[in-house]
Amino acid sequence: MIKKTIKTARKKGLIPPIIDKQFNPNMREWNDLSPDEWGAKEVESALEGQPEILPDEIQEGGDNTILYFAQPKSASLYINKLVSKVFEAEEYWVGFNKGSGDLYFPRLVGALLENQLTVSHCHAVADKYVLEMLRNTHPKVLVSYRNLGDTLISRRDMIVRDKGARELMSDSGLERFLSSSKEVQTDITIELFAAQYLNFYSSWKSAANEFDVHFINYDEFISNQEQEMIEMSEEFLDRELVRDPKEVIEEISSGGGVNFNKGKKGRGTDELTEAQRARIRQIAAVFGLENSDYLGF
Repeated sequence: MIKKTIKTARKKGLIPPIIDKQFNPNMREWNDLSPDEWGAKEVESALEGQPEILPDEIQEGGDNTILYFAQPKSASLYINKLVSKVFEAEEYWVGFNKGSGDLYFPRLVGALLENQLTVSHCHAVADKYVLEMLRNTHPKVLVSYRNLGDTLISRRDMIVRDKGARELMSDSGLERFLSSSKEVQTDITIELFAAQYLNFYSSWKSAANEFDVHFINYDEFISNQEQEMIEMSEEFLDRELVRDPKEVIEEISSGGGVNFNKGKKGRGTDELTEAQRARIRQIAAVFGLENSDYLGF
């Protein structure tokens, strides 16, 4: 689909040559260019989503583009699938190399050029580059989060299950983690992930002061999915539901889509020690969230 989108955009003259080179999957052409030919300012401008390289046709695509920013461990793949099916939106990938991490501007342009509703999920924080892209492309912004205590326990278990994590690539560190007690594993998980999740949550809460952000609280969503889709239809997208949410939920649950592991609510309260809670509050204080309900305990 991305190749088809780019081909259409080229025919319409919507992709300037310097931007067009970013769509080369292997980027081999870049190696043959001198620094002057790269157009460094243009490339930097493109990656940051500056308005001077965005034709009106791209900027006007925001109404059909849902950008879904998800805190990890908040059922993002499931929610993305649910939104896609209920509103018959194309699932689009806006991360680099179709990954679901940061927001990659050339792929965002691809989503904006689609002639239908799209929903794309990633885990990007609301940093200055992401906010600049939003200012200049005007997509619908959806954000999901989960209370920090439960998220950290879930992440700890995921590292054990997967025997690794991007944040713990050292062989010796991973071996030490896997051979440690659950309490020590939780200590390490807090040090590796607490600040990341707090930063994600606080950045998007701050962004909501400027942008119309629709938030999904995982803890409320898991018990009221149908109502969430109705509210999204009426308050966020201003679009009618295309399919019955109940029907779609049953379809996905019966194997028609991604797995949704609801987990156990309240594990942060049950499993975190007083010392661990104190450490989380200490980290949360940096973000002004030491007394926030987001902590989950």
